[in-house]
Amino acid sequence: PRKRVNVTVSLFVPKPFTTFQWEKQQTPEYFYDGLKKIKAGLRTNRVNLSGPEPHMAYVEGLLSRSDHRMGAFILKAYERGARFDSWDDRFQRRVWEEIFAEIPAEMRALWMEQKPGGTALPWHDIIEGKGAGIDLLRRDFQKFENITPENMNPPHPQQLTPSDFPAELLKPVRIPEHKFQTRTILAIEFARRDPFIYISHLEIADTIRRACRRAGLPMTFSQGFNKHEKFHFVESLPLFIESEREVLYVELYDTIDLIEAHRKLRKQLPAGLQLLTLSCVDQLPSQREADARLRSYRLEFADVSLAREAAEKLSDAPAVISYERRIRKRKLLKKLKRGQKPFTRVERQLGDAIRNLVATDRTIVFDLEPPIRGAISIADLVTHYLQIPVECWNTDIKIIKTA
Repeated sequence: PRKRVNVTVSLFVPKPFTTFQWEKQQTPEYFYDGLKKIKAGLRTNRVNLSGPEPHMAYVEGLLSRSDHRMGAFILKAYERGARFDSWDDRFQRRVWEEIFAEIPAEMRALWMEQKPGGTALPWHDIIEGKGAGIDLLRRDFQKFENITPENMNPPHPQQLTPSDFPAELLKPVRIPEHKFQTRTILAIEFARRDPFIYISHLEIADTIRRACRRAGLPMTFSQGFNKHEKFHFVESLPLFIESEREVLYVELYDTIDLIEAHRKLRKQLPAGLQLLTLSCVDQLPSQREADARLRSYRLEFADVSLAREAAEKLSDAPAVISYERRIRKRKLLKKLKRGQKPFTRVERQLGDAIRNLVATDRTIVFDLEPPIRGAISIADLVTHYLQIPVECWNTDIKIIKTA
């Protein structure tokens, strides 16, 4: 079959503390025009062109290049609903367009227009304080302003040869065979709290993996071209949800001292990831059994009336609920017709999925059937049934997975 090519275009943001900090921040219209020209030049449908939202790049430049006066406009954007705008599906383009229009033209020009190379900028004192040196950035900027013709089209292209590299860099890196074997499995129980409730599952996995490396755990490697340590999460939690206990399994090629490993690993984990216990097991638990077990949650409310209202709704919840969910998978998004909204209607168990409901003044505790059995997820329950938007999580309501 003929292969397809994915091309990602980055939009230039001349950020502070970089060589190009004196350059102009281009407008969204400029970026839209450039992307349009690139797409027009692609005379094949086998190239998929993607890139960030131009308005998002402009906001990024505005926030990084402005001064203290931008704080008032950031507050206005927040009050109008701007939250987590670095995520494509949360970016409030309309809100930021209103903010752009309210910033005085002379202030916007001061922050965003091109400046002569070497001009003093508000953050230069910080650069000097950090030891980066403004003179170094000025020299680099002047180098980029000058074009050397022979470098643009060298008459005698130079090719790298093995002798150009130190011998130790040319030696292939081989993982010893015994590191592909599994002698024992380490069960890591941990709790996730602020600030890691705002970190994705993949980033948390990478954080724990790096901590295990620094702690010197003898982790088993997977086979194949892209080798990596063998980690097994029982489940992944959505963003903004705390946990009092999660379990991760790591395959080891050697036995360890659990007390010493606990001390070293606890020292390497950052604040927000609390190590609870370490234990060794003979085999991995069945993923089917793990997916099918009940989940336990605790909802903590800042307002008593909101807690009572939520408790009443959960007590009287219908057996089944139907609601619209945003389509996030790219394959499904590509199948949408022009003008069709990226939503699909789903039906999930609700009242039949809630177990052991107990409510107090500001707290609701309950068990929830897993989604694999057709039950509603905790995120959809709070958002679509209790009608508490994500923006209110960890302010009006705190969601904690207890087991």
